[in-house]
Amino acid sequence: GQQQPVVCRKLSDKSLQLVLGFTRTGAGRLIREGFTGTDGVYRKNEDFLLDVVLKNYNDTEAFVANIVENLERKATTPIDDAIIQRRLRDDKGWDDAKIAGLYKCSPSKIVQYRRLLELNDEHRALVHTGKLGVAAAIVLLDAKPE
Repeated sequence: GQQQPVVCRKLSDKSLQLVLGFTRTGAGRLIREGFTGTDGVYRKNEDFLLDVVLKNYNDTEAFVANIVENLERKATTPIDDAIIQRRLRDDKGWDDAKIAGLYKCSPSKIVQYRRLLELNDEHRALVHTGKLGVAAAIVLLDAKPE
């Protein structure tokens, strides 16, 4: 069963936007449409409904709530975090100290993550998949070409 409700917010056009619970929503869709479990048994429940909580979030509050949920679930990679942090800086006007407060880390770690965006695509992919650590990626950035 569903342990936590999904969270939505109402937009100005009265439509709902999912804020928290993307995986739960996908699981609910599978339950309604049908799936074959790892045991080989087909399951389907067209009457399944998700528990939903409606919150009065503005754009920034919704974005921050989503970040916090992903941090709690450890659902992002350093590259994901670097991109999210860039959005906080560029779109929301946050500085590194405020971002560090949200991420519960030092501002120097935020600076390191910002530097990850300077990596070429190959190295960025290695960090994203966990094959290259953040510290090693920073060393690569500081290394001389020769």
